[in-house]
Amino acid sequence: MQQLLRFGILFFVALAWFVLAGCGGGSTVTPDPGDTNNDPVITGTWEGTAATSAVDDPGFAGVPDIPFDTMTTSRAASQDNTQLELLGSDFLQQLNATVAGTTLVLNAPSTPVGGFDIAFGLYRFQGLTEVTPEWLNVECLPASFGQQYYVAIADYTLGDWRWFGPVTFPEFQLDLSDLNHHIVTELGNMYFVVVCESGNSATISRSVLTVGAGGGEDPDLLPGVPHGLIATDGVYDEYVVIEWDNGADADHYELWRKCGEDGEWDDLAIVEGNRYEDHAVTPGQLYWYKARSVNEHGTSGWSNHDSGYAGELGEDPGVGTPFDLQATDGEFVDKIFIWWEIEGNYDYFELWRKQGEDGEWGKYTEVEDLEYLDLEVTPGVYYHYKVFAVYGGQTSEHSNIDYGYAGEIGGETGEPYDLVASDGTHEEKVVVEWNCDGDGAFDVYRRVNEEGAEWGVIDETTDHYYYDWDAEPGVVYAYKVRVWHDGVAGGYSNTDTGYAGQGGGPGTPWDLIATDGLYPDKIRCEWYFEGDYDYFEVWRKRAGDGYEWAKIDTTEAMEYDDYDLPGDYTFWYKVRAVLDEQTGDWSNADSGYLQDTEPVLNKPLELVATDGLYEDKVRVEWYHEGDYEYFEIWRVRDGEGYEWTKIGETEDKSYNDYEVDAGVHYYYKARTVDGDLTSEWSNHDEGWAAGGDRPPAPWELSASDGTHEEKVVVTWHYEIEGAWFDVYRMENVEGAAWTVLDETQDLTYYDFEVDGDTVYVYKVVAWVGGVNSDPSNHDTGYASGGGSGPQAPWDLVASDGEYTDKVLITWSYEGDAFYDVYRKVNEEGAEWGVIGETGDKGYHDTAAVPGTVYVYKAVAWVGGVPSDPSNTDTGYRAEADPPNTPTELWASDGTHVGYVRIEWAFEGDYSYFDLWRKRDGGEYEWQRLTTTEGLGWSDDELDTGVIYIYKVRAILNDVEGEWSNTDTGWAASEG
Repeated sequence: MQQLLRFGILFFVALAWFVLAGCGGGSTVTPDPGDTNNDPVITGTWEGTAATSAVDDPGFAGVPDIPFDTMTTSRAASQDNTQLELLGSDFLQQLNATVAGTTLVLNAPSTPVGGFDIAFGLYRFQGLTEVTPEWLNVECLPASFGQQYYVAIADYTLGDWRWFGPVTFPEFQLDLSDLNHHIVTELGNMYFVVVCESGNSATISRSVLTVGAGGGEDPDLLPGVPHGLIATDGVYDEYVVIEWDNGADADHYELWRKCGEDGEWDDLAIVEGNRYEDHAVTPGQLYWYKARSVNEHGTSGWSNHDSGYAGELGEDPGVGTPFDLQATDGEFVDKIFIWWEIEGNYDYFELWRKQGEDGEWGKYTEVEDLEYLDLEVTPGVYYHYKVFAVYGGQTSEHSNIDYGYAGEIGGETGEPYDLVASDGTHEEKVVVEWNCDGDGAFDVYRRVNEEGAEWGVIDETTDHYYYDWDAEPGVVYAYKVRVWHDGVAGGYSNTDTGYAGQGGGPGTPWDLIATDGLYPDKIRCEWYFEGDYDYFEVWRKRAGDGYEWAKIDTTEAMEYDDYDLPGDYTFWYKVRAVLDEQTGDWSNADSGYLQDTEPVLNKPLELVATDGLYEDKVRVEWYHEGDYEYFEIWRVRDGEGYEWTKIGETEDKSYNDYEVDAGVHYYYKARTVDGDLTSEWSNHDEGWAAGGDRPPAPWELSASDGTHEEKVVVTWHYEIEGAWFDVYRMENVEGAAWTVLDETQDLTYYDFEVDGDTVYVYKVVAWVGGVNSDPSNHDTGYASGGGSGPQAPWDLVASDGEYTDKVLITWSYEGDAFYDVYRKVNEEGAEWGVIGETGDKGYHDTAAVPGTVYVYKAVAWVGGVPSDPSNTDTGYRAEADPPNTPTELWASDGTHVGYVRIEWAFEGDYSYFDLWRKRDGGEYEWQRLTTTEGLGWSDDELDTGVIYIYKVRAILNDVEGEWSNTDTGWAASEG
């Protein structure tokens, strides 16, 4: 590997030398007289031997003109700052490019878009007024073999870009030591651009500029920077060999070393050549090395750094955990600054963010520094932050969580609301809960609920709940809270009364943690708890789909060691307290596993595909927590005869499917991939692209207003026969969201799932030939009293080709019920029929024909009363591969009296064997003799002395295999 790396570095050095060897010749440039911009332009002459670019200008349309500085004077880089770095995402401008984490992906279209068929990223290095650029290293990976890119440096002597390329390698190095007078502006900036031409793609990871000392003596007299430094990794048992490529005009080199990632640099040796053997090492210890050139005029900048070790490297101390994360609170108008600390190893950090208290966490970006400036914020909105360290593929625990905001928190957005206090729910306390859009600290106020009683602060908390353990049972109190933001008092919440009563039961355990690979023989669980209890119940389930929680033990301690593990899997744990035979609420759940146990990859969650939102694509999005390398996206076209097909891979948590037919419905699913591991499948969701002629919208929709006690009747008009309708509903309150209640072919819908005190809004969407209409008009409706009948099952899901022997249908339901399972073929005009009944929340449809797509729904029965149908979902049974063919069949020839023994060989899976026979000679036909699960049979239903012919085939899940060879056999008669 080291030889290959060294070859690659030497190749790029040679390439850079070759393209620059002919530089020189003098010319100058001045600003365009017609340009009103009086920004400085660097003037000077070339000091090489020619005045030509490395390659002629390719003439790409759309590349920006070279920038002329408009900024104030930038800071001077210190002489110790010898390597400046820009991530791919640190561009100034881009065209036809997208940001993926810290990289920039260039995708040049094959046909011009907006007049341009290139993609580029424009970059700037700053602070070069007192240093000399030595080497530019661009890490840019072409998308595939044959793809290429170009690099251009802004040349202020030529007044244009100086081009290099095309480049087909994942790294491009350029010697800049002769170009300093021409590529750095008076204000200390250097600009370069990376360009892909039509039909080419590449990913820019980062660019590193190595600089040497400047000022004082003429920087051109200083030696060149050594480069390509490599240290051996365990090649030698007792020493480390360090080699590098020479810097120009160097008399000798200073070699420096540090012990480990966090050690301090010390000078190691003065070296005349470009190779050194470091014998002053401890085998198994990791060291880092760097070098710089020295001549009579001074020292160069530092080379690259590389690590090395002798013998076998010792155990890696692992990844450190970030701590003391802080985010600014209104210190900036339009941004939030986040910083943190760490002790231990890291390669980079994952920064996670969520908006507000109730938002969802998501990985926001990757950072190599101990700070980040978040520019993508809305002033006045709270954001929460946490970071994970990543080192050698390991991910640490997350840091503490802190919130921050830009601008000012104003208005009522930061005030607490919806405060509720418990009324006798708990014997020994009152639980007070509230909501708050912002975040901060809260003062909890209480008074006796009597006229003239005074409010008093009883405690403070940063949570959105409070347990009042000092409440006297039977006394009614009034509660309210007040929020504080950064020492400034905010508004009060509403007030609510509450009291402690009888039968509250025990409290809730919290902060349960299960060990991840810490022990070879057990998983240890620990948790916290306050209050009285008799013991804790410990529950466990195996990670993955289809596994259920089960109680495994009880304990009086706030910890539990699980030795009785049914295999090397990842398991989930939760606990609850028991007091006087009453159980409390569940703790949080956490997963754990033994040493050397591969953790289960988390599957994508809440996958959603757009329904006619775009004309030319379907956009699929999902949520995911945990490690992953990328996601696989799969799709199946709705209808018979179609199969799931992988359509793409992505590192993002979204995917745009442009390979769709407008108006055609597809189903999508995704799974997580990390190395050789794949997760369980996400949920499925249906999506389609708009386009074509859309059917008209339904009209004159009307919902009943208190006409019925137990339901709302919704009616509408429509003229196209065979249309289906999606019925939508939402509560008639601000901020409510539409949900699909059901689908029907009728022009009337009965909504039994209503609350008599709630007003709802209804609309319907028509479907004709697989294309949806615009929504109908809206109308409000309500029932005059409580609803009747049981609730409908929900979240019904049917398996799509996951089984060869059945379709598995599952659903959710609260309480006990009996269920009718309905099925119909997924064709227009097909009719529903009941295919089974069950007391479980699942059903195996073993009668499904393989390859046929069906639609399923379920109806719950409680006390002899049916519910409305559940949601519907399509599913199908996979067509099984045929079993293998039996071999070496033979039949006995007179060996046995009264029967023939037939035996055969077989490898692979099978359900049973189908054995056939016919009489030898004449026009006899084959007839089934029997079926058997063994590899042999004794045929005694025959005529002795008559010759028969036998053959056999295997059956697997009702699929027939090929016939075996045939053989004759006959039975001897007595005497």
